[in-house]
Amino acid sequence: MTHDLAGELLSDLQLLDELLAETVSARSGQPALELVDGIERDAISLRAGELEGGRERFAQRVGELDLDSLELVGRAFTLLFHLFNAAEEQHQ
Repeated sequence: MTHDLAGELLSDLQLLDELLAETVSARSGQPALELVDGIERDAISLRAGELEGGRERFAQRVGELDLDSLELVGRAFTLLFHLFNAAEEQHQ
């Protein structure tokens, strides 16, 4: 992938992430968006080795969610990954 195409893909992925955030907020409210964003930030920090408490802390945070919150987070990330995959396919 050329530098220009990689930049276009990254731009599209950022747009899709923003649109999903707007959708989560509009459908489920700001607290739901803050939950999804927080889990995403923690996952990114965990992967980078920067999350205090590491995997145990991340697992604890997810384990403390009620079923409605788990469903919300699961749906949001499933949709985000589907959107990202579709964008990647368009750029191939």
